Amino acid sequence: MPCPFRMMTQLPCPLCGLTTSFALTARGEMRAAFESHLLGPPLFVLTALVAVVGVVSLLPGTERVQGLARLVGESKFAWWLVCALLVAWPIDAWLYLARG
Repeated sequence: MPCPFRMMTQLPCPLCGLTTSFALTARGEMRAAFESHLLGPPLFVLTALVAVVGVVSLLPGTERVQGLARLVGESKFAWWLVCALLVAWPIDAWLYLARG
């Protein structure tokens, strides 16, 4: 389904290309992943790290890892992600327009 924001403005929305960027990162196509969305590769690595921490935190005797898992669950962490998205969005839009 096409992005309604892009259809109305001819510009990418803050999330346009993120799924494609994740898929390209998983395949190791880093240049194309960054071209698709600047935050895709870093968010992919962060998602993989959170998944590993989540699994490890379930094991007994992993109190330090459980502390890291709680940190990721805090609302401040979500605000940092939103801020990063708002910084990357105009850059992505500018690069989109520059590519034509």
